[in-house]
Amino acid sequence: MLQGWQVGILRPPHQAHTLADMVHQLQGEPILIPLYDIEPIKIDDETISHWSAIIANADFIIVSSKNAVLYAPKQLFNQQSKAFIVTMGESTTQALLEVQQNQEIGYTAPAGSTSESVLSEPFFNTSMMHEKRVVLLAGEGGRTVFSEVLHARGALITWMKVYRMRQNIFDLSKYFLNWQNATHFCFVATSSRILEGIFKMTPARDMAWLITRPLIVVSDRAQLQAKEMGFKQIFIAPSPHSDGIESALQKMVAVYTPAA
Repeated sequence: MLQGWQVGILRPPHQAHTLADMVHQLQGEPILIPLYDIEPIKIDDETISHWSAIIANADFIIVSSKNAVLYAPKQLFNQQSKAFIVTMGESTTQALLEVQQNQEIGYTAPAGSTSESVLSEPFFNTSMMHEKRVVLLAGEGGRTVFSEVLHARGALITWMKVYRMRQNIFDLSKYFLNWQNATHFCFVATSSRILEGIFKMTPARDMAWLITRPLIVVSDRAQLQAKEMGFKQIFIAPSPHSDGIESALQKMVAVYTPAA
């Protein structure tokens, strides 16, 4: 399906391999472009103890991503929480169940969900949130919509930020000439941060080429962001997982691959 295509995968290295394997299987050439890496935030024992006590008494726990589970101190998962747990996707739920096998998950956001769509669920309405204790297990620098909206609805918010995205030193100018010589080249950006990164790090002389490349994103919000940046050909994957991105690549190829 991807014969003649090079696919620039902008995910952090440890998240890129599954996508790269999928591109190989589809007879394309994956190009790993690790603009960012992910690292845990060092959290002292006193803070871990304090957070554990908060989790034990929380009414709601919102887990923002699989990374939030992978990089959180394991001590936070030593006890079963009675909180209503919300996870932002099936992969986040599976990661949480691997460290807390008997934990009951209250709600797993379906593919394509946004913070705004989850906040519209009945369990987050204003009458339910007054003085409710809400834990946000997340990374640094992410969106603050949950915190802002739930605080406005009367909830008591505790952020537990357990990882950060670190920008790699990556001189893209050395690579653009090779990429531009490819027969077909597209990019896969699975987060707003990554999309912002490739846009900001692209040399001015290469910007016109970049924004005319097919771009795979994983949400309506990212599509709008890409349009504002000037990207011309944007395809939305139904999920950030390999099968969802494969579906978007199929749509892309149907439009851009010349008929035999």
